[in-house]
Amino acid sequence: MRRRFSSRPYFFIFAFAVGFCFAAGPQMAELSSGANAASPRPPVAKRGHIDVSGWDFSRGAVQLDGEWELYFGQLLEPSDFAGLESREGSSSRQTAGPRLTGYVTVPGSWQAIAGEGPVPPRHGVATYRLIVHGVPLAAHALSSPPSQPSPQSLWLLEMPYARTAYRLWINGELMAANGTVSADPRAMRPEYRPTLVPVAPAMMLGRDGFESAMSQGLHQAPTAGSLEIIIQVSNAHFRAGGLPRSIIFGPADVVARNQKARLLSQMFLIGALGLMAIIYGALYAGQPSERSMLYFALLSAAIAVRSFFMGDLPVQIILPGFPWEIQLRIEYFTGYFGTAVFMLLLQSLYPRDVLRWVPWLYLAVGAVGCFLVTIFPVRITSLLVPYHTILAFLAVPYTVYVLVRAAFRRRPASQYTLVGGLTFLTTVVLSMLHYNQLWIELDLVPHGLFALVLSQALTLSQRYSAAFRRASELAVENGQLLDEARQQLAEHNRLYRLLSEQDEKTRRQIAEALHGSAQTRLLQAVQTLEQAALLVENDPREAAKLIRRAGHLVEEVRENDIREASHRLHPAAIAAGLVAAIDVLCRQLLSELDVDFKVDPRLADLDDPGGAGIQESIRLGLYRIVEEAVSNIRRHALARHVAISLGLKPAITGEHGDWSIELKVTDDGVGFDPSAVRDGLGLELIAARTADLDGQWDITSAPGQGTTVTVTVPLRLQGPFPRLTPA
Repeated sequence: MRRRFSSRPYFFIFAFAVGFCFAAGPQMAELSSGANAASPRPPVAKRGHIDVSGWDFSRGAVQLDGEWELYFGQLLEPSDFAGLESREGSSSRQTAGPRLTGYVTVPGSWQAIAGEGPVPPRHGVATYRLIVHGVPLAAHALSSPPSQPSPQSLWLLEMPYARTAYRLWINGELMAANGTVSADPRAMRPEYRPTLVPVAPAMMLGRDGFESAMSQGLHQAPTAGSLEIIIQVSNAHFRAGGLPRSIIFGPADVVARNQKARLLSQMFLIGALGLMAIIYGALYAGQPSERSMLYFALLSAAIAVRSFFMGDLPVQIILPGFPWEIQLRIEYFTGYFGTAVFMLLLQSLYPRDVLRWVPWLYLAVGAVGCFLVTIFPVRITSLLVPYHTILAFLAVPYTVYVLVRAAFRRRPASQYTLVGGLTFLTTVVLSMLHYNQLWIELDLVPHGLFALVLSQALTLSQRYSAAFRRASELAVENGQLLDEARQQLAEHNRLYRLLSEQDEKTRRQIAEALHGSAQTRLLQAVQTLEQAALLVENDPREAAKLIRRAGHLVEEVRENDIREASHRLHPAAIAAGLVAAIDVLCRQLLSELDVDFKVDPRLADLDDPGGAGIQESIRLGLYRIVEEAVSNIRRHALARHVAISLGLKPAITGEHGDWSIELKVTDDGVGFDPSAVRDGLGLELIAARTADLDGQWDITSAPGQGTTVTVTVPLRLQGPFPRLTPA
């Protein structure tokens, strides 16, 4: 068997490639420009020293990551390190001055210290120190002393923030600070505020080096300098102290441009997510049944708010001095809230692929987490964040499983979510490699997150479009059904008026008969009796004759006029059953037509008045239909033979108790074209009585081929419905 070609796998590959290029394209382009296979890897700090002489700053800034000196429990200043010899050539530091605790990896917590010594506690104070060697100097940088750096010769040190307060010295000068650093927890004040620290090339030489270079002449000026970076860090409010983010050093225009680009990218993400939250919130307001739109709006809002208080901290740029405690509370709250809402969104999109208990688990964890974040201080709630991070990470493989399952089962718009999820996971993996210095410089998580949210937006958009199209189709169908209902109602009203007119005509005929021949005969009988009363004494024989004549007149009224009127109102044979009534009618026709009457035995049993009994309205209605059909045959068909049959047939559902009575009246007359005379009075009366019984009717005829009228009405009994089996 040949298999049909499907473009779906190729669509997945193409969409994933587009999503990855969207996430990684800008960074890859920046890295590829000016880089080649022989380019050196970024320098890494070793044992408190980093050499940047081999780094080409035209490629970009350098991250001062690696091993920094850590002096835990000590708040040291540059003067504390003055005059000390290098650690490799002397042991004087071991006995006096700063006491080196060990080497700690930056970025990271000070608890990640290398060596076999004790691990520092979460809270306390520490001093970080790093010597940067081989910083290139511009020749024109020596034209001004360190105290008056030229703006054109500036470098920049990008200091994100510390946990949770810091003071920064560069070559002995205090250059930046966040919060209040203190060994007393009560005096310590936390703050997160990214800072760009200007560094003049002359500062890399120090004042003595600058004066020495000036005395030797510019042509003998050194080409490289060094930086001593000392950072005091104190923490009494967070689960771990230290320097959590990379410190970046490079040319002023490069560092400033990169920070601005990151900030603009982050603000774009915040704006896009905020706009999505507003749009889909408005869509949900207009369509409350689509809960996926509500969850997506809440998720977009949570990510937008969280992004505003994380990363490059736009909150500190737009709202300087925003309280640190509130900032962290909002960050944690949106983390718990967003994870729970994401699982609810996943369930609403693919309810048949997500286990019910999974969203409830994350919802319970999110509710408890939001409550704890609201009540308790960050010092306590920050301890719970790693556990929630593990739980959120466990949701990643489960989400991939759900998306792949939904895609293979061809759930609506599942391919968009799958591509967005794979793109996001790819950016997470690349960023993890970047943070572990195992690959190129890539930090793509915000872009991957935006790709994921965008895929959700596309998914919801397609679902909403499908729902809108379906609603439009339903509106058209409802309009058509409404028109049909109006037509049926108009037809019903017309047939009702026809039956009313027919009943009125019958009453008028009865009244005319009673006031005509019946009244005449009764008056004659009265007059005859009066004559008999006058002759009763003189001529008893004649009086008796008159009395007998009056009796005959009364009998004629009873036999002819009253019986005919009674039959018109309600055939007496109906009381004996439908079969008996039609049988009487057939016997009356034998003088004019050859009549063949057949009855299904099952219907005959049901028609027995002593049994279940067919409802009287059904009996009377079918009898009138037969009567009208026979009347039409007598007036128009010129037929010699008529066949009447009564049978039972199951309804379309085939369920027990859902049966119908089928009546057929066939003649061998001249026939006619039904399309030409279907609106005749006799046929309209048949249609009206059939509609009154909630039934259907049809007529088959052709010139010279006779006529067949078929009527099907629901079977309704007066008593319990017996079990019937197909014939």
